[in-house]
Amino acid sequence: MAWKRLADQLFLIWVVQLFKLISADLKKLRIIQFYRAPYADFEAISIGCLNSKQIMTHPSPTSLKKREIKDMDLIWDALIASEPIMLINILNRQPINSLPILYRSLKSLLRRFPDIRTGLNYWDNEILKNTILHGPKAARIIGNALAENIDYFDWPGDHYLYYRLRRLGAETLDMPLVKLRGSSPKMRDTEVTLTEFGQQKFKWRI
Repeated sequence: MAWKRLADQLFLIWVVQLFKLISADLKKLRIIQFYRAPYADFEAISIGCLNSKQIMTHPSPTSLKKREIKDMDLIWDALIASEPIMLINILNRQPINSLPILYRSLKSLLRRFPDIRTGLNYWDNEILKNTILHGPKAARIIGNALAENIDYFDWPGDHYLYYRLRRLGAETLDMPLVKLRGSSPKMRDTEVTLTEFGQQKFKWRI
């Protein structure tokens, strides 16, 4: 089954590459792509949005067309490249008609790249915002950041956000944006506050 979340769409590309690596027959691969939730009027972003009845009434499985496989190979090369130029070129051109859901999900990946003005990416900014609104507990900060973006295509999970949080407060930084207190390897035991520099940076960002 394929969902609209970026992670699920990237997993589909990876499966295609795995089939090639082990010389498996791609003609035997079947894809079930949910577009809208059965018996409901909303997009099926992930399987967690559906109940058992909706999952059982899934769309018919389909095989990948040659054009789709070719486009997946192109995107895979862009994703594993050391520079983002290939990915940017793909996203700057007309949408990939053979893979509209994948193309739409890929655009959300750009928010993980740093803003040219601040050096912060989208999730860094969400962490700083929620540190002000819901701090000082790190778990609550991250939980609210995820909850506010639950319908977003790129929903990275708490481990990624905690990793970003710890980078913002790394002791090796000359001017960290946040100050961490407690047992930093454990999210629930960590408290977070903005430093003076963090307050200035966030104020300028918004």
